[in-house]
Amino acid sequence: MKNFKNPLRRRDVIIDTAESLFIGKGFNNTSVDEIVNKLGVAKGTFYYYFKSKEEILDELLNRYLKNIKTIADQIVLSDELNAPDKIVLLFKQISKYSTRKKNIFEYIHKESNAQLHVKYEKKGFPMLIPSFVTMIEQGVKEGVFNTKYPEEAAFAILGLNDTLIGKKKIVKNRIRKWQEQATIFFDFLERILGAKTGTFSKTRFFFDERC
Repeated sequence: MKNFKNPLRRRDVIIDTAESLFIGKGFNNTSVDEIVNKLGVAKGTFYYYFKSKEEILDELLNRYLKNIKTIADQIVLSDELNAPDKIVLLFKQISKYSTRKKNIFEYIHKESNAQLHVKYEKKGFPMLIPSFVTMIEQGVKEGVFNTKYPEEAAFAILGLNDTLIGKKKIVKNRIRKWQEQATIFFDFLERILGAKTGTFSKTRFFFDERC
């Protein structure tokens, strides 16, 4: 396989190959044998770099969080967007990114994988809080948000998002489309941030499915 003979790239190639199988078949339905067969290497090569496929999943989790942080940084640094635009765009881009990795994120958020989910929160929340604090402070300066506690509001927003993800798993007979989910989610955000009703639904990205 191309680049596999390079020791510096070998580990990444194993992760990339495992990821493609996890996304296509699901984590539980992918075996180490399938990973090494796709790579065309001996199983011992796999175990030289990783103790298990769970260890690869942990590496992927770190990679995903870094990618999401990069997305957040790019949006936060934009001089062309107001605070509500940035928040809506960020959540839509995170949702779009998660959809591309759907099988893996669904596995992470399964009730039976509570420890993995907690790990995702413990790593992800501190990584994203500064971005949300910056956007909230921008909104306060713009006069669209009214909160004295930007950091606490940021924690509440991320916690709310996590709660609603869990709610979707529990209430299976009430699967909502993005637009309806967003309306509910941003209604709560307006209350947390002291924003006027409709602040988020009036953003340029709220109804834009291309984001």
